[in-house]
Amino acid sequence: MKNELLVFASSDHSLFKSLKENNLLTHNLKKDGLDPIDEKTNEIKYIFDFSIGSDEEKEKILTHLSQQFKVPIFSDLSCVHGKRMMDLFPTVKGAFAGAYLTPTNTFEGYAAEDEHFLIMESFFHLMSLKLFRVDNPGHGFTFGRTLSMIINEGFFALDDYLATEKNIDLAMKYGVNYPLGPMEWYQKIGPKPIYRLLESLHFTTGDKRYIPAHGLKEAFDKTSQD
Repeated sequence: MKNELLVFASSDHSLFKSLKENNLLTHNLKKDGLDPIDEKTNEIKYIFDFSIGSDEEKEKILTHLSQQFKVPIFSDLSCVHGKRMMDLFPTVKGAFAGAYLTPTNTFEGYAAEDEHFLIMESFFHLMSLKLFRVDNPGHGFTFGRTLSMIINEGFFALDDYLATEKNIDLAMKYGVNYPLGPMEWYQKIGPKPIYRLLESLHFTTGDKRYIPAHGLKEAFDKTSQD
């Protein structure tokens, strides 16, 4: 399977290290786009896209891939309106939420066809990870959308000096039995997926509860400059 793949990822993606360690990463994604793709297109059967970005950035990447290749694309739609992306790009046959790490190493995945879900599932197995099939990618899937809001609330508490990071985490772990506290989860995921998803949700819905907290925006801006 590995020889039939084109796989690329944002360097700040939660699974970037795992992709590299398992020799699955075939191309780099930089600020100016994908590395040149020299392989013959008939040798590539599947594309796996682990890019993180805004809806506009994701559209740009998927447009490029759809024009250059006529093969199934499996895309990480953690941070964007997944259903809309799949409607826009028919060659995107499967979607997954790989940017949000889970304690069980299980990630949400969606494909309309069983065949395409099995391809995604087999790929994740190469990293010793599991996929949980959902009925719809929705907007940022379910786990990522819920977790982003919880982490954002943690940042609001920090912004208002209501509690320390440690106390916020302890309250959520022992108060509602979460496996990790919001700030512990944030450290594992990084600011980009959380900020991008909240930004996308706020733009689409206009709902104020999705506005990123000041501290989260500062962290995102800092990583964007690096």
